[in-house]
Amino acid sequence: MTLILLDGQSTVNMLSNENLLTNISDSKRNLILQYHAGKAVISKKGDLRGYSNVWFYLEGISNILSVRNVQRKHRVT
Repeated sequence: MTLILLDGQSTVNMLSNENLLTNISDSKRNLILQYHAGKAVISKKGDLRGYSNVWFYLEGISNILSVRNVQRKHRVT
């Protein structure tokens, strides 16, 4: 999927499409994500052009940016 969803309920930025990212690499720490289907341990990050560094989870089913994180990045209140 190439769409990126802006999610008001998400607390993290996570993409599953590696074609949207550059510099994908192992993170120094893991993210343990609890979601409706269970738990995922995410260990990679990548750079989203025009935004910043985000979590990368190949097994994910969507590309999500947290509304709160986008607001912080662009200083929107």
